[in-house]
Amino acid sequence: MRPFRKKVTDIKRKLADAAEFPSDCVNGVPDVEIRGGKECCVSGCLMILEYGDEIVLFDGGCVRVTVRGTGLLLSGLKGGAMCVKGNISSVSFSGDPL
Repeated sequence: MRPFRKKVTDIKRKLADAAEFPSDCVNGVPDVEIRGGKECCVSGCLMILEYGDEIVLFDGGCVRVTVRGTGLLLSGLKGGAMCVKGNISSVSFSGDPL
């Protein structure tokens, strides 16, 4: 990590600690909310990298979020989050969060 980026990351962590926020909220890590096996909402995603009946792949910056299942459909924005509905079998993360 470059020195400037590390310094900014350290400042964000200190601010999160002082405000008693989870550090992920200020570090650009996507927030994932799973509601049973039928809905998964991802906020903080930058774009959708892949979309199909059995997979939806979100780019969350430092982390990618993969939703797998059958009959998957994007239900659009809901409270600032992109939601996937269908029969969800797994949600996984890849990458390296800050």
